[in-house]
Amino acid sequence: QPGVIGKPRQSLVQFEQNERYQGLQWLQLLYQAMQDDRPVLAHYADFDQTPERFTLSPYLLKEYNNRWHVYGWANERSGLINIALDRISAVRVLTDLRRRPDTTDWDRYLADVIGFTRYADAPPETWVLRVWLPRARYVETKPLHPSQREVGRSATYVDFGYELRWNRELDARILELGPDAELLEPAHRRAAMASAVQRMGDRYNAQKGEFDDRN
Repeated sequence: QPGVIGKPRQSLVQFEQNERYQGLQWLQLLYQAMQDDRPVLAHYADFDQTPERFTLSPYLLKEYNNRWHVYGWANERSGLINIALDRISAVRVLTDLRRRPDTTDWDRYLADVIGFTRYADAPPETWVLRVWLPRARYVETKPLHPSQREVGRSATYVDFGYELRWNRELDARILELGPDAELLEPAHRRAAMASAVQRMGDRYNAQKGEFDDRN
């Protein structure tokens, strides 16, 4: 009841968050470096790579799926990269230097990708995804991407079209729909998706056999 002393207050609003996320300590520092037009020296190690050190001109901070990445020019790579903040172990602002000038239109650069990754060898393609009802209504009200449009419909499914570049985040969004969705186009991506689903099925069936043996 209102006004009861000592009664714990329950939260009225909850936001999605990753309580184990480790990268937020770099967010303000990188933002301030961009504001001050300064490059940084970043120590970074991906999950499956040896540690690296980048002289990075940071241009953009982006959040997706409760994770943050920074995009910028890496002198050591002579090109644009994006790195996950939670894989950074140390950052030092290089106050005696200026960032490399940037003319990238970042909204346009990332307009045809889902998530963080934009592969140089992945061109834009037309994707068609069939989603069965009633799950299709969920996709209608929460589009996978701003380019989503309806390209076909029947009494049992809706076909959605997209203009996208392939990356692993896109695969994950499609697989998230499980048996309620089927990728129709592009044909070569459909074949790759079918192969991945087959491997998943083989793994589940193999594990089922192991569980049956234990029981």
